[in-house]
Parts: sequence; structure tokens; C-alpha cells
Amino acid sequence: MTTLAGDDTDGRVRALCAQARRPDPVDPTVGPTAAVCVYPNLVATAVELTRGTGIQVASVAGAFPSGLSSIEVRLADIGDAVSAGATEIDVVINRAGLLVGDDATVLAELKAMRGRVDEQAMKVILETSELGSPAGIEHASRLAIEAGADWIKTSTGKSSAGATPLAVFVMAQVVAEHVNTGGEPVGIKISGGVRTVADALGYLAIVEAVLGPEWLDPSRVRFGASGLLTTVVDALHDYSGRTDG
Repeated sequence: MTTLAGDDTDGRVRALCAQARRPDPVDPTVGPTAAVCVYPNLVATAVELTRGTGIQVASVAGAFPSGLSSIEVRLADIGDAVSAGATEIDVVINRAGLLVGDDATVLAELKAMRGRVDEQAMKVILETSELGSPAGIEHASRLAIEAGADWIKTSTGKSSAGATPLAVFVMAQVVAEHVNTGGEPVGIKISGGVRTVADALGYLAIVEAVLGPEWLDPSRVRFGASGLLTTVVDALHDYSGRTDG
């Protein structure tokens, strides 16, 4: 679950964390969510409210969503989030660098951010809708993994388009190749535009087909789609209320 609005407050984060801990007020067996994601200045509040629940606290850091501040500013932003207690840091790949073919700068920045993230998990947002082609998505995925990404992620949720089945398929193929050649597992986070249970199941089917059923675990695949949660809860109600066996 995520709140990344320009008018975020402690109160909004408190409400978010309450929903993350107990997605369904009438059914305590539902949930909690895998993580909550907030801006760096609100990490401490989220850490306080999720302590002991197993919910990870993620933070978008490094000049989200553009990723175009100086690397020094981005590293300071990441440091603030880590110091406040975030266990996962979502950084944005330098799409401008990718699009002009400056792989050296893109990779150097990612490695510098990896160093500042330190022992926490680093999720690299590719913003796949801006990369132009499946080949561009593949290339960005490879650079992110080479730099030490623990997760690769489709979208900031701030662009005009989010995840697509093709983008997730390409990302999963890159992860599969990485693992098959001896690399550590890299998670896939599917963010942006996932609104229905059918959407989610379709994406999970892609991940399972490429990477296997063992990937269907929140340590390896997640949805960054707060609106999806209510839909899933409603679907669970419908399912539990069926009388046809």
C-alpha cells in the first residue's frame, strides 16, 4: 500500500498503516499487506505504526518520480529514508541517460545508490512506459540487476501509463536468465494501473510461467496498487459467501 501525494500527512500515513495491518475490518484472517510505501519524511511514522507486524516500510527516495536531481541530492534523500528506519528503498533509474545511450552514467548512479541503501532492499523503478520498446525494458532490467537491485519495478505510478503484460514478461525473462546463470533471485514489483483481480491474476500467471510457482510469494512478487486491495477484499467476501460449494 502506498501514499505518495503532495499533501501527505502523518494522519494519512496512520490511516494507511491501519488498513495495511487490517485490510478487512470484519475478517482478521485477511492481510496484512507485504509493505507500506511513503515519502522519506514520513518513514518514522510508518515504522512506529507497523512495528512487530512483519509489514515492511518502503520509501521512494532519490528524487522520486523523475530521478533527475544531482546524484548527491539523491544519495542524501536515500540516506534520510534509511536513517529513519525504512527497510526498502525504491529508487528511479535514470531514464534520460538510458534514452541517450549513456549506460556508464546510469550504472554508476545505480551502484552509488546501492551503496547508500546499504543492507536494506533496493527496488529499481524502470518506468517501463518511457523506455520505448521491449528491448529498452530488457536493457534497463539488466543494468538494474547488474548494479545490485533486489527488485525491479514497472512504474512510479506517476506516469501516464503503468504496468503492461509485455513489460512484466520481459522483466521476468531477464530475472530468469539471471537466476539460471547463478544469480540471486530478484523480485518483480508490478505497479501502475493494476485495478482488478483479473489483472492481478493475469500478471501472476506470467510470472509463474516464466519463473515457476515458487515465485508466487511476497518476497519475490508484489503489486504496488493500493486500489487493488479493496477489490481483492470484496472478491474474498464474494467467494466466502458462495453457497454452491
